[in-house]
Formats: sequence, structure tokens, C-alpha cells
Amino acid sequence: GRLIFSKLQGGGVTAGVTSFFGGAAAASTVKKSDSVIYQGMGSSSVASGDKFGIEAIAWRGGLVAWADSSGVRLFDIEYMSRIAHIDRPTGARSNLYPTISSLRPSIMFERSDSLLIGWGDCLMAMVIRDAKSSAVKKDGPTPKEIKKKTVDCTMAWELDCVACSVVPLDEKHVAVLGLVPSAGSSSSSINDTAESE
Repeated sequence: GRLIFSKLQGGGVTAGVTSFFGGAAAASTVKKSDSVIYQGMGSSSVASGDKFGIEAIAWRGGLVAWADSSGVRLFDIEYMSRIAHIDRPTGARSNLYPTISSLRPSIMFERSDSLLIGWGDCLMAMVIRDAKSSAVKKDGPTPKEIKKKTVDCTMAWELDCVACSVVPLDEKHVAVLGLVPSAGSSSSSINDTAESE
């Protein structure tokens, strides 16, 4: 699949995850322009270890965040620029939890400038800030300052469980739905236990 940013003829915008069939995406006559923000599941991405493509996505205002096997990526749709790439946490490696077949990330915008990430046994909070850039873009006779954003990690915790979902409760509290892997059990015994309870 790939992440495409589409600017509609009426000036509206959409972002979406599309999937290919036979290497071509379905075309629409309504769209004005498409920009591929992320390309996954190609031969180069499989060779580099990107087996799943986009695993989670969150969008708020002019920011979109998505996670793939390498980490979480942040993109500014207004300026069509990359903001940051946050590496996959060490505690989100599937070989650390062999009883859990799939460690999918949970990402959500708490506010328009705050992103929560729960992945493996890690919980992180990121704040996106505007930063002034010294670079100047010359469009015609008057130069324009290029606006950039920076990302700061304000919180990083190691959990006693594997995060399945993360939800903010209020300004100071976050709820984490987590799975506690039992030592020495297989994934089939976890499923059998869950069905019997």
C-alpha cells in the first residue's frame, strides 16, 4: 500500500491509504493532483525488511503520522514536508515477545501538537513545535521564510505490559490497554486461556 495526499478540485484535501492491484491504483477524475507521501510493499521495501507497510496511521489538522516497521514518521501536509522519523523502540521488537505474533503500534494525536505512541512495552509522548528556519525560499521578488516543525520527546516509559491501545484521559493521565505475556507460554496457549476465561 501507499499513503497518498490528494488535493481536490474544490480546494479540499484528503489523505488515505490505498492498496494496489496489479501495480496500479484506481484513478479518479475528481482529483486535481496526487502526491505519494509513502510507498510501501514494493520490492525495495520488502528487501529492506518493511514487511507490513503502514501498520497504524493518525491524522489531525495539517499533520499526519504513520508507523511502519522502521518507526513512526511525521509529515506536514500544509508545507508537504517531512517533520521527523522516530525509530521503532527497542521494546517493540517481536523477538522480545515470541508469544505475541504481531506487535502493532498505537498512535494517536492527543492535541494538534501532541502525539501519543504505544508500541511494544514503550509509551512515548511527542510534542510538535514550530521552529523558525533561516532558509529562505524565493518566489518572485519577495523572499518567503520556510516554516519548519521540530519534534521533542516529552515522556518515554517502559511498561510492564505490551501496549495494545493508548488513549488520553485528561491533561495528566493516559490509559493503556496492555497484554501481559506469560513467561514460557506459546501464542496458542494464550489464545486457549483467553477463550476459556
